[in-house]
Amino acid sequence: KSGSYSYIYDKVYLFHIIRADGLLYVCLADEGFGKRIPFAFLEDIKSSFVATYGDSGREALAYAMNENFGPVLQRQIVRRSSIEYCTPMCINDRNRSTIQPTLVQT
Repeated sequence: KSGSYSYIYDKVYLFHIIRADGLLYVCLADEGFGKRIPFAFLEDIKSSFVATYGDSGREALAYAMNENFGPVLQRQIVRRSSIEYCTPMCINDRNRSTIQPTLVQT
């Protein structure tokens, strides 16, 4: 089933997920990023992935596209992590690094 979902992790981090056409696009972000930035990131990644690989992406083996698509991910991560996209809360919380193994649906 297609859709967008968010799951909170350790009361600080959120897994954002877009499910479309049999694929999952996943982003882990600090709570301070909100939902707008991570979902915009995922939409960009989804569009780029579909434009590059089309339907063949659904049949790819794990990590098969890392070499070619990895740089696309890196550029988008840098772009979406830049200060112009951050909210004030995001700026204050960017250095948090502890993760606890607790995943709940919000």
